[in-house]
Amino acid sequence: MSNSSNTSNTPVETPLYGGAITTVIPQGFLDVSMLREVPDTQEVYVNNRSTETQPYNDGLANDESIIIDLLQAVPESNDLDALKLHIEDIVSLNNTTTNNNNSNNNNNETVQKDDTTAPTPAPYQILNIQTDISNTYLGTNCISCIVVESATKWGKQEMKETLITCIGLIRLKEVETDVIITINVPTTEETTTTTTTTIDPNKNLPTNVKASSLLLKQMLSQFKVIDKSLFV
Repeated sequence: MSNSSNTSNTPVETPLYGGAITTVIPQGFLDVSMLREVPDTQEVYVNNRSTETQPYNDGLANDESIIIDLLQAVPESNDLDALKLHIEDIVSLNNTTTNNNNSNNNNNETVQKDDTTAPTPAPYQILNIQTDISNTYLGTNCISCIVVESATKWGKQEMKETLITCIGLIRLKEVETDVIITINVPTTEETTTTTTTTIDPNKNLPTNVKASSLLLKQMLSQFKVIDKSLFV
């Protein structure tokens, strides 16, 4: 269901997975399951604000999408290593795999990816790693980052594009589940001007990227498990 209100741009608490889980979803976003079938382990929302007349001032653009995914926990005990493993799975969907990590600093790193269709490896960046996002309801800290990657459509170099994704991880160790929340950020004129295949972490992030990163932190910190029988 589309979350909308005429009085506030604050994300609203929304039941997920039949009410077994809740977190906040931005107003003006549409539950994709109303339009098509969604896997049982996922909840998907898309920005539907272009069909509304109400103005929003939260910095989001018009085409963001949110995916909440319940996955089998990976074996890594370190949260950052676990997040990186999930990121590998996500970027591999764009026909690339990692072969090298080069740390820039504690919060950013660049990763080279093998692309058999490209003359040189296509890099992706992991930016703004946040490891201390507190979720008092779950009694744990969550972790998030921004991933910027260069991907090709159908393996064609002339159709290369920049993909920006805000990715967060919640580890539900009691039920051996990793919750991955991804917010896909559209490439606007501002992000195109600011980036080609990389974002300079020493410069201000584009407005919609900052807004999506803030939204992700809100979703992580306000994520609640209401009914653990969902995981049985």
